[in-house]
Amino acid sequence: MSPSKVERSQGFKSHPAHGPQPRPGWGFPFGASINSDCRLQLPVDVRGAARLIALMRTIPILFAALIAACSQSALPPEPENLCAQPGARCVNAPVRDVLAVDGDTFELQRLTDRGTERIRLRLIGWDSPETGNSAGCAAEEALGQKVEARAKELFASAQTLTFKPEGADRFGRTRAHVYLDGTHIGWLLAKDGLSKPWLSETVKPVWCE
Repeated sequence: MSPSKVERSQGFKSHPAHGPQPRPGWGFPFGASINSDCRLQLPVDVRGAARLIALMRTIPILFAALIAACSQSALPPEPENLCAQPGARCVNAPVRDVLAVDGDTFELQRLTDRGTERIRLRLIGWDSPETGNSAGCAAEEALGQKVEARAKELFASAQTLTFKPEGADRFGRTRAHVYLDGTHIGWLLAKDGLSKPWLSETVKPVWCE
């Protein structure tokens, strides 16, 4: 499947890739610049030992600027709200009735005549770091702690919760696209580096470097 088809199947918007925007006043010396591919472009006409030495002294500054300029380029495109499409079959639930288990699993709790019914939701196409025995390393464990806290913050501040169910996974959880106030929860967490797209749902994203 081509990338464009994968993106459409997961509800991703198509728009130009993120990249660093020119910022007046950066003042890179000797014509050095950052191109649209987030690569440091050095001038080819640097002549003389003095100018070369001066340029080399600015390399750390240039790389710091490169990191700052490209830090937002890793943010994936914002998924469209599939529940806003005509005829979409989605479920609206009170935010207070949904518990954020972690960054990609949520539990809907509601009272019925038979007691409390619990429905586990597994986010489609996104993955977040794990905690405990499921974490692959100490770094993932630390991120997992952060994502749990951040997910609870997002739920606490949201007004509406909507999800689009699409069958069940092998653990019996309902696979779903989940939106807080119309914005995909996976993308909201990705803004903080706490979630990554998992379009294939086969090879999981790497959280341990």
